[in-house]
Parts: sequence; structure tokens; C-alpha cells
Amino acid sequence: MIVTLGFILFILIYQFAVGAREGYTWANHKQRINNPIISPRMDMGKGVLDYHAWRWIENLSIMGMVITGYFINGFWNLLFLFIGANWFGCYAIYERVLNYICLDELFPDKEDYHVLNIVIPHSIWQDIAMMIIGLLMTIIFFIKVI
Repeated sequence: MIVTLGFILFILIYQFAVGAREGYTWANHKQRINNPIISPRMDMGKGVLDYHAWRWIENLSIMGMVITGYFINGFWNLLFLFIGANWFGCYAIYERVLNYICLDELFPDKEDYHVLNIVIPHSIWQDIAMMIIGLLMTIIFFIKVI
């Protein structure tokens, strides 16, 4: 149970760190200096950590996922948890952090996604649904493991 909680925690930390770094990448100079999450250097801006510290956190959380994942019983349990907690639920966390840094909003109106010349319509409800699905999958897995 503790290992599973650790795995989930490392996934959450990883996605938050990736969202912070991606937000920094897309932010303009003013946004990089004024947001409370990430700054260019510790002596510049209002961010609690700088870009490189978030990279360290990202890498340490990957190591944490690998180590705790090793101790989770069963490949299918691990896969279900990783897809549920990481892809569905935590992707929404990543998007919230990125949006907060770049747009000062958690749920902004954004344009449609354009991937490989395919247009995917975007809706705030898709983001909310992903968070709910991920949370439900994580809870179901956690109850199953206990």
C-alpha cells in the first residue's frame, strides 16, 4: 500500500515538474519572471524553484517511479495504475501548471489541437473528464490493492 502511494506521488510530482518546465518554455520573459512556480534562476523572478531545480525534481521522480513500480505486484496492476494516474489524471495537472504559467488561468479557452495535420477539437470539459477518469482509475486500483 505504501509503495503504491509512493508510485502515485512520484507520478504527480513528475507531471507537475514537467508542466512547470513546459510552461517556462512557452512563457514570455514577463511570465517567466512573475509566476510563482518557476524562474530562470533562483536570484531572478518570483518562482519557488528555478528551471534546473525542476529538471532535477523531474528526474528524481522518474527514478522514484521506477523503484516503486518494481515493487508493485503484477504488470497489469502497474499498467492500469500508470495509465489511469499518469495519462488521464496527471496530464490534466500538467496542463493546469502550464496554463497557469503561460496564461495566468487554470482553465483557459484554448484553440483546437493540431497534431500531424489532424485537428482535434478542444473543450474544457475534456480536461475535467480526464481528471475525473484518472482519479477514478487511481481510486479503483488503490482499493483493489488494499
